[in-house]
Amino acid sequence: MSVSKAKIKRTASSSPSIEPVINIVNGLFESYNFLAPNEYSEKTLGLLAFLLRKSIGEINFSDIIDDAEKRYQQRQQNDYVTLLEDRRKNLAEIEASIEKCLMITRLISYINENESQFLSLISDLRIDMRMRITDKPISKNIEYPAMRYDPQFHEAGLKELETLFSTSFMILNHPHYGVNPVLIYERRGTGQCVAKLSVTLVSLLSDFMQSHPNLIELYDIETSVLPLSPTYKLESSTISWKTCCLQIDPNEKPRTIQYAELSLLTIQYPTNKNTRIHIGDELHRLKFSIKLRLNLQQFNFSRCYQTPLETLDFGIVSHNNYIPHSLTRVILSDIRRHTHRPTTDVPQLLKYILRFFCHRTGVSYGPCLKSYLEKELYKAQNERKNFQTMEDIYMNFKISRECLCFVTNETIELFNTFDIQKNSLSTIADQKLAYYVVDNLAKL
Repeated sequence: MSVSKAKIKRTASSSPSIEPVINIVNGLFESYNFLAPNEYSEKTLGLLAFLLRKSIGEINFSDIIDDAEKRYQQRQQNDYVTLLEDRRKNLAEIEASIEKCLMITRLISYINENESQFLSLISDLRIDMRMRITDKPISKNIEYPAMRYDPQFHEAGLKELETLFSTSFMILNHPHYGVNPVLIYERRGTGQCVAKLSVTLVSLLSDFMQSHPNLIELYDIETSVLPLSPTYKLESSTISWKTCCLQIDPNEKPRTIQYAELSLLTIQYPTNKNTRIHIGDELHRLKFSIKLRLNLQQFNFSRCYQTPLETLDFGIVSHNNYIPHSLTRVILSDIRRHTHRPTTDVPQLLKYILRFFCHRTGVSYGPCLKSYLEKELYKAQNERKNFQTMEDIYMNFKISRECLCFVTNETIELFNTFDIQKNSLSTIADQKLAYYVVDNLAKL
């Protein structure tokens, strides 16, 4: 998140736990990435995903879109090709810049060949993003239930407010590190290990609190890890609310939102030599206990409310080598959650693996990939009929070297997607790009 910071007066310790710094997010694309980091249009699938989406691999140039959007809002002349050429000129002379240079060259070639189509796509994406993250116009005033001064509405209003509070907080970013919902922990000191992660929560009460000052107090969020374990526990910790100002368009009124971030887990475990912590043996969730106080002076009323939020499952392992095994368990857990079924058949599993492929690579799958995956999944199912769990049936298939063959086959589909002409100079660039995608998928 691009942030510039403005100081505000520090509040007393008994006041709401809002950090005395306002983070400012400028521009439509940056605001969208903050509020909806995991949502994207299917129109971005393909080569342009590396320019339009921040979540695609280690090589993407979405910051160029941010710069272009700011120029667009300031009515300045915008030339995406020039921005990409400037980036190419300023690449460091290191090995990692080879793939970046090839990618930029391919993007420049695409835009030059399809400039009107590209500009039309950018226009469509702007409209789609604004619709997703901005409020629809409301033609009437909102009367909040607790603000009705007639005593007969007292109890009913409080119950409505309690319901409102229970749906006023959400998790924008579930636990992940990099692009995977799997964390890597390292031991630090005696009886302690830490894991980096990224989690973001937001409050939907900002407008309500601004229009009714001193009515609601937000307190620090208590964090715990689930399931509970007798051999390890999350170090007692809280996270504080921060204030973010979203300036989507310089000609529009900025919007204020309150959010909280968690970037580090500290786990405590016994120091006995014979005790293993077994963190990686199962999937985990984080539980956030959000506490607020409602103050209704006209009713001489004050009450605390607590709203629990739980994240999706994630893994914690000690080494990169264990990521594929843990990631497989997370994917199977997510499939069960989406399908509401304890077991998963091959068609369902195939559907979600293909969705995961599109999400991670930014490229639409082709018939070659679908056919290969379907064949191998049925093969795994038939060879393991005596296994009791879905993990046992499909785990070896998903994490074995054999599974990575589908990526090599999919290289052909990548070439077709990028419209490569054989024996042309651009073929070399796209081959490097395809191998880059292959290499990153092999690390899953």
